[in-house]
Amino acid sequence: MEVGVLFSRNGILALNKPAGMISQGPKTSNTPELWELLQTYHPGGHVAHRIDQFTSGINLTGVSSRQISYLMSNWHKITRKIYLAIVSNPTWNERVVDMPLKGKSAATSFTVLERSGLFALVQCQLIQNGRMHQIRKHLKSIGSPIPDDFKQFNFDWSCWDKDAISVLEVWPVPSDWRKK
Repeated sequence: MEVGVLFSRNGILALNKPAGMISQGPKTSNTPELWELLQTYHPGGHVAHRIDQFTSGINLTGVSSRQISYLMSNWHKITRKIYLAIVSNPTWNERVVDMPLKGKSAATSFTVLERSGLFALVQCQLIQNGRMHQIRKHLKSIGSPIPDDFKQFNFDWSCWDKDAISVLEVWPVPSDWRKK
């Protein structure tokens, strides 16, 4: 397991978090934690937001509280959250799910981008909020659960990686990782 540094400027980093890694506690096992790895390279660094443990994606981080404060106070101006998911057998091409989670409002839009057999590559966008497991729960509620292994499917991944920037640096996660 490794974390790629995709962007680094003025103390703000974009880190490519692999599936299986926790962004930032609370932690109950010896699973690698992005925050702890960040600390080994930038003591005093912080993670600006969380991504589910079993979801890969880009985490924005800051090397000090100054950068985190900037990210948090400008979050909705400087970020746009778009996710990709592989789902089982969707009977729809576009769908909006507006369903509360744990009594709190949540809405997500879904668009099928590509189909392969009984599966589809779906773009997911949070319209309202970002509740824990919101995308996963909304897709399950409409009968289109997320399959476990994202890249095992034969979609044309090159079209999604074509605008990706080069990895600036790679941070390996030791195979004997243990929470400090």
